[in-house]
Amino acid sequence: QTVRADNIIPLSKFIQSGGVKETQAGAVQLTSEGDIDKLVDFWLADQPDQKARVEEQVSWMVASCPKNRTDLGGGFTYILAHSFHINHSAKPNIVTNVSNGVYFHRACKDIDPGEEFLFDYTAHGMPDWTRSWCVKRNLKDEQMLGEEIEGYKGLNEDGEWKSEEYERAMGA
Repeated sequence: QTVRADNIIPLSKFIQSGGVKETQAGAVQLTSEGDIDKLVDFWLADQPDQKARVEEQVSWMVASCPKNRTDLGGGFTYILAHSFHINHSAKPNIVTNVSNGVYFHRACKDIDPGEEFLFDYTAHGMPDWTRSWCVKRNLKDEQMLGEEIEGYKGLNEDGEWKSEEYERAMGA
């Protein structure tokens, strides 16, 4: 069952059209650290002294749908043009996928009326460039937050997030 469906909007088109429209939702596609910077700069046009605050808020909203759940030949990284907050759970009731130019949030189990939507933040499949963009600014993206909630303990020697289980195995 579809909970939300958003057309994919290239970043350049989003910016050229003036950004968020009251009557138009969408998933703004991001493909690089430079795209995140362009989005931040666009939103800073009227408030240049707020760069750190805007970067922090953007870091919270950048998300990704992994390659195995898209028909794009790769993952899909985005920020929603209209906010849609879903809290983290290791037992989600919402999953995402991309099909035919549309980004979907779909129920993966029955959801009762009034029940909170829950999504596994650790399942985003965020590309390395989003983590790099955040780390350079001492920020966390949604997946990094989920990993922290689930007990991951920073990066191991391979640049992957360590868990408590990893530390036990390494004798830490």
